Amino acid sequence: MENKSVTLLISSLGGGGAERVCATIASALAQRGWDVTLLTLNAKKMTLASDLDERVKLKNLGVDKARSAIFPLVRYLKQFDVERLVVFSYELTPIAAIARYFMRRPPVLIARNINSITRKLATEKSLWLKSVVLPLVGFFYARVDLIINQCEAMRADLLAYKPSLESNSAFIYNPVNEGIRKQGEAMLSNNVPRENYILCVGRLVEQKSLHHAISAFAQVVKNHPSLRLKIIGTGPLESALKDLAGQLNVIDNVDFEGFKSNVSDYYTKAQLTLLSSAYEGFPNVLLESLALGTPVVSFDCQSGPKEIISSSDAGELVKQDDVEELAAAIQKQLGKKVSRDRVYATVSPFTISNVVHQWESVLNSNLYGRTDA
Repeated sequence: MENKSVTLLISSLGGGGAERVCATIASALAQRGWDVTLLTLNAKKMTLASDLDERVKLKNLGVDKARSAIFPLVRYLKQFDVERLVVFSYELTPIAAIARYFMRRPPVLIARNINSITRKLATEKSLWLKSVVLPLVGFFYARVDLIINQCEAMRADLLAYKPSLESNSAFIYNPVNEGIRKQGEAMLSNNVPRENYILCVGRLVEQKSLHHAISAFAQVVKNHPSLRLKIIGTGPLESALKDLAGQLNVIDNVDFEGFKSNVSDYYTKAQLTLLSSAYEGFPNVLLESLALGTPVVSFDCQSGPKEIISSSDAGELVKQDDVEELAAAIQKQLGKKVSRDRVYATVSPFTISNVVHQWESVLNSNLYGRTDA
């Protein structure tokens, strides 16, 4: 493979974490001379399209659901003679693997693992995902050339689920958003004042366990009565979480901010960012907070927080689901003297320059060479 061309396949370019990472990697590769196409199912939910480097080609398959994408994908791969295909979602990995069976010259196929598969299987509510998609992922992962996990712990989780994948799996960290990193760098000399709140960012869904965040906050606010909790995000649990805040007598201290396309100011001015998730793929929320000089407090959930919070400068890591310890860690962090410079320095392993170099090594690797069939 001499041509530096790659197609990245993802369901949409909405505002989620996987979509942001996909857009960031696409732009970084384009800036390094790669011919990059970003392929979505359709032209809906394209919030992040405006963030792409102008050299990234944006195309779609014209379908509404992943299960309808097999033959449109086959036609696309043949028409453009795609050499390398990187898939960014669980439901599209089986689709891409099946599509290759209909091709004389199939592309190199790299699948990106986006979550703890064992926890996803245990907690998934969708019958389609739990009973069909996720079990098939393990089967089809054995039929791709390489699986890229978001961190070392995620790779270990995948191998616990399917040990036979050891030889074709690796990990590459998510990059911290470059725009956010540059904002953080610029703010180091500005001494931006902090406001009296802690921050949660994420969908209001069961996975994020925001009931733990509110419960821990209710303990902390007894010693910090003017402290506020700002929650950015929307989701089906909003009413239940508001009810909980009312039951714990902290509803007047909790701000449900809804969806925000830009949360940089929230991170920058917060005392700390709080992550209470039951599990994560690799929590970009923590990286973004640290890049903007704000420390974090997080449960030690699968997977990623332990690899991000590698020093006390980054913040505090807490035993999973221990609300008492979470409250104590928040209190401890609030009592620290925080240096934005030292917090910012903790994201250096996750810069886009480091991450995209690893992606280029994978894309150029002869271990996954395309052959004529």
